[in-house]
Amino acid sequence: MTTTLEEFRDDVDLYSADLSRWPTEKVKPALALMEGEAASKDYFDAARAAEDELRAYDPQPADTAALEARIMAAVQADPAQEEPGAGMDFAAHLAAQETAKIATRNDDAARTTTVKWRAAWLFAPGGGLLAAAILGFIIGVLPHRASSDYLVDPGYYAQDQIVNSDSDLLNDGGIF
Repeated sequence: MTTTLEEFRDDVDLYSADLSRWPTEKVKPALALMEGEAASKDYFDAARAAEDELRAYDPQPADTAALEARIMAAVQADPAQEEPGAGMDFAAHLAAQETAKIATRNDDAARTTTVKWRAAWLFAPGGGLLAAAILGFIIGVLPHRASSDYLVDPGYYAQDQIVNSDSDLLNDGGIF
């Protein structure tokens, strides 16, 4: 089994530069090719160096404490997180909340009184139904072309369906 340089490169990419991972029938031809051709030996050495570099890589552990501290600082600096009555006594806090509720109700009431009704809001949904009804009526009223070549014509099927026996189908040119 002779191995070409292209097949050798494919095998190195597929099985790695560790010959113990290769199929046993491919190891001897690969070693013979590396002894005979310098290009195959250079490719194998470059693949082994790349794999050794990848195995030696040791990623640094992530500093989760610093990340947590940054996130918590951003959350605490957000003004939306502060309570409206922070720093007040309980009674003052309740009074501030009640004032905020009344202001919200007044804003909602002001918004609802400014809404103006339009006639189009009442007729727009029914407009589509009305258009469909008119179109259906027009299609139903239009005259249709009278023709006897429709497949649903009873006379068309009546002639073909009258069969006295199976011999009529065979002898008279029925289905055969």
